[in-house]
Amino acid sequence: MINVVLLSHERPRLLRQCIESLYANTPQDRFSACIVNDCGADFRVGKYLRSLTHKNLTVLDVQGSGHVVAQLKNLGIFYARQRFGTPEWLHIGDSDTAFLPGWSERMINMAVASEPMEFRLWGGQVHPFHHPIETLSNASLELNMTEHSVLDGPSWFMRWKTWRDFGPFPRTTAPGPCQSEEYPFCQRLTAAGFRIGVTYPHCVIHTGLTQGNGNPAPGAAERRVLIPEGVIAE
Repeated sequence: MINVVLLSHERPRLLRQCIESLYANTPQDRFSACIVNDCGADFRVGKYLRSLTHKNLTVLDVQGSGHVVAQLKNLGIFYARQRFGTPEWLHIGDSDTAFLPGWSERMINMAVASEPMEFRLWGGQVHPFHHPIETLSNASLELNMTEHSVLDGPSWFMRWKTWRDFGPFPRTTAPGPCQSEEYPFCQRLTAAGFRIGVTYPHCVIHTGLTQGNGNPAPGAAERRVLIPEGVIAE
């Protein structure tokens, strides 16, 4: 089982695509979902979330959060644990995400195969402006390997034990541009001698290409080429 925790901020089209791709491409008995809604200005987000009737989904509305992304994800993880317990796996992401067919099987298979090599954190995609990644390929495993890179915020996958050992996310921001607020989590993980892996080909796609002001986000051009045909990005 996987607890899927997703942070929702504006962009109702991407949110709908995220939820629909999650339910279309994940076995129903294999996951639960917790959506953290930061109650932004677009009323369509709340309206859509209230229309959902999936039994394995819960929505947490958080008012006055100040949009501290890492803190909202901490709240969602705590809430998911209270609502659904702690199964074996935890996925943390954002609503500007598309889950491709077979994503959960691929992530679990990759995680199990790479754990003997000291990997403890995985993602479906890595930010193109993060540190360069080395690719390991063999008959049973295709894995992008990096010692110090930070995963793209919308795609984090780990065992619950890893979260208990190295979480929660601090409320501080990252020390440099193009780094997520969860950067210190990765630092603690690698300082303990563990490694970070990213699936290849990518199986969880980041679909948000713009910042809040409408300008292209860092790495937008590089990310766009990773988006499969038929997947909405904005």
